[in-house]
Amino acid sequence: GPELAITGDATALGAVILGEEPQAFRFLIGCAGWAPGQLEAELAAGAWLPADVDLSLVLDVDPDAQWDKAYEKTIGATAVAFTSTRGGSA
Repeated sequence: GPELAITGDATALGAVILGEEPQAFRFLIGCAGWAPGQLEAELAAGAWLPADVDLSLVLDVDPDAQWDKAYEKTIGATAVAFTSTRGGSA
Protein backbone atom coordinates (compact mmCIF):
# COMPACT_ATOMS: atom_id res chain seq x y z
CA GLY A 1 0.00 0.00 0.00
CA PRO A 2 1.04 3.64 -0.25
CA GLU A 3 1.70 3.86 3.50
CA LEU A 4 3.91 0.78 3.88
CA ALA A 5 7.16 -0.43 2.43
CA ILE A 6 9.15 -3.63 2.69
CA THR A 7 12.86 -3.70 2.09
CA GLY A 8 15.91 -5.82 2.53
CA ASP A 9 18.17 -2.88 1.71
CA ALA A 10 20.80 -2.19 4.39
CA THR A 11 20.90 1.56 3.59
CA ALA A 12 17.13 1.87 4.15
CA LEU A 13 17.38 -0.09 7.40
CA GLY A 14 20.22 2.18 8.55
CA ALA A 15 18.10 5.27 7.82
CA VAL A 16 15.33 3.94 10.07
CA ILE A 17 17.73 2.97 12.85
CA LEU A 18 19.47 6.36 12.73
CA GLY A 19 16.16 8.23 12.78
CA GLU A 20 16.41 9.61 9.25
CA GLU A 21 13.12 8.02 8.22
CA PRO A 22 9.68 7.72 9.88
CA GLN A 23 9.89 5.85 13.15
CA ALA A 24 6.74 3.74 12.88
CA PHE A 25 8.20 0.42 11.82
CA ARG A 26 8.32 -3.30 12.51
CA PHE A 27 11.59 -5.12 12.10
CA LEU A 28 11.11 -8.70 10.96
CA ILE A 29 13.72 -11.18 9.96
CA GLY A 30 13.27 -14.53 8.34
CA CYS A 31 13.07 -16.39 5.11
CA ALA A 32 10.15 -17.80 3.15
CA GLY A 33 10.25 -19.61 -0.13
CA TRP A 34 8.10 -21.73 -2.37
CA ALA A 35 8.85 -24.19 -5.13
CA PRO A 36 7.68 -23.12 -8.60
CA GLY A 37 3.88 -23.15 -8.65
CA GLN A 38 3.59 -24.04 -4.95
CA LEU A 39 2.12 -20.70 -3.81
CA GLU A 40 -0.40 -20.68 -6.66
CA ALA A 41 -1.47 -24.21 -5.73
CA GLU A 42 -1.82 -23.26 -2.06
CA LEU A 43 -3.94 -20.22 -3.00
CA ALA A 44 -6.14 -22.37 -5.25
CA ALA A 45 -6.57 -24.90 -2.41
CA GLY A 46 -7.70 -22.15 -0.02
CA ALA A 47 -4.68 -22.51 2.27
CA TRP A 48 -4.20 -18.72 2.33
CA LEU A 49 -6.63 -15.97 3.24
CA PRO A 50 -5.69 -12.98 1.06
CA ALA A 51 -6.62 -9.59 2.49
CA ASP A 52 -5.92 -5.92 1.95
CA VAL A 53 -3.01 -4.37 3.83
CA ASP A 54 -4.13 -2.47 6.95
CA LEU A 55 -1.59 -0.01 8.35
CA SER A 56 -3.08 -0.03 11.85
CA LEU A 57 -3.06 -3.83 11.90
CA VAL A 58 0.62 -3.89 10.97
CA LEU A 59 1.83 -1.14 13.31
CA ASP A 60 -0.68 -0.81 16.15
CA VAL A 61 -1.68 -4.38 17.04
CA ASP A 62 0.41 -6.46 19.41
CA PRO A 63 2.34 -8.97 17.26
CA ASP A 64 0.97 -11.85 19.35
CA ALA A 65 -2.58 -10.79 18.41
CA GLN A 66 -2.04 -9.89 14.74
CA TRP A 67 -3.13 -13.21 13.23
CA ASP A 68 -6.37 -13.25 15.23
CA LYS A 69 -7.12 -9.58 14.47
CA ALA A 70 -6.38 -10.02 10.75
CA TYR A 71 -8.62 -13.08 10.60
CA GLU A 72 -11.44 -11.28 12.38
CA LYS A 73 -11.13 -8.21 10.14
CA THR A 74 -11.17 -10.32 6.98
CA ILE A 75 -13.84 -12.88 7.91
CA GLY A 76 -15.96 -10.80 10.28
CA ALA A 77 -15.72 -13.34 13.11
CA THR A 78 -12.98 -14.77 15.28
CA ALA A 79 -11.48 -18.15 14.39
CA VAL A 80 -12.83 -19.56 17.65
CA ALA A 81 -16.35 -18.99 16.28
CA PHE A 82 -15.71 -21.95 13.99
CA THR A 83 -14.44 -24.24 16.75
CA SER A 84 -16.69 -26.95 18.12
CA THR A 85 -16.76 -27.67 21.84
CA ARG A 86 -18.45 -31.01 21.23
CA GLY A 87 -16.53 -34.25 21.16
CA GLY A 88 -15.70 -36.06 17.96
CA SER A 89 -14.10 -34.82 14.80
CA ALA A 90 -14.89 -31.65 12.94
